[in-house]
Formats: sequence, structure tokens, C-alpha cells
Amino acid sequence: MKILTQNEVGSFIKKVLKAKLEKDFWGHPFRIFREEDLHTCAYYHLRRYLKADRNWEILNEPLLRDLKDSGKSAQPDLVLFHREKPKLIIELKFKRTLFGIQKKDKKVLEKSVENKKWAKKAYFIQLIIEPKKETNQEVLLYRNKFIPIVMREDRLVEYKEVFSKRRKPEPRKRT
Repeated sequence: MKILTQNEVGSFIKKVLKAKLEKDFWGHPFRIFREEDLHTCAYYHLRRYLKADRNWEILNEPLLRDLKDSGKSAQPDLVLFHREKPKLIIELKFKRTLFGIQKKDKKVLEKSVENKKWAKKAYFIQLIIEPKKETNQEVLLYRNKFIPIVMREDRLVEYKEVFSKRRKPEPRKRT
């Protein structure tokens, strides 16, 4: 059994997971058309990687108590646990035009790594079809990582055609 360190898992997220999500987003066939598809792809790739070390586990949207201000709980998209302790938090977003992190997500990520209360690092992975507007919010870079993935220009027209068919499919025809 292989032992994966937190740095190895973080490096996987920044490099390999990003490349795999790009392939799922840009490649043929297109696999990501909404945020739920992004969750599924990220979970799949992380789970396959983490199965090498049984000390790591991944949870989808667990409830983390007292993560927000005034004692409120939050549900980050993915939380990676090592020996039953949360180590890495991943927030996933799929947007058509808005580029950047929003205030509420920024607060959750910053609070999660504050004094290493919930996690040691947090990742914000965003897929954008056509970035036109920007939030002008930035993540605290020391413990938070922003990983943007933008649709390639040469795949944009084809993606939009498939996107409209997949998001609003026609009913089946009886034969």
C-alpha cells in the first residue's frame, strides 16, 4: 500500500486533477455541462487517486459545524480526510460568464483554513464557458488556491451547440 502525503495530494489537485478536468470539459466527448457534472468528475478522479492509500477518504458535501460566522455550518463541495481528520477542502463552481470567487465562497474558504481549524488548505476550482464579468474578489493565497479552467476558443462553438442540446433536450419520439 502506498502512503500519500498531504503535499502529494495537493500537487495532484493542482496539476493532474486540473488536467483531467480540462480534458473532461474540453475533450471529446464533452462531459461537463453544469456544476453537478463537475462534482462527479472531480470526485471520480480524486477517488481513483486516493484509493492507493486507505488512510485518505473523500466526502461529498459534508456538514462542517461552526465553519461560518456566528456558529453557522457550511457544506463545502468536497472534503478530503486523512485518518478521519479534514485536511483539504475543495469548492467547485461552474459559471457561464462570471470569472472569480464570490464573497460568500471567499469567506468560507478563508474561515476553513484560519488557524487550521478545519483544513490545512482549500482549493477553489472554477470552470467558465466565456469569461465576460469578473468578481474582483481574490482568495487568500497562502492557504487557498484558485484554479480557473476556461473553455478553449477553438472548442467554444461546438461546446455551445452540445450544451444547448444537453441542457434542454427534446422529448423522445415514439416509433
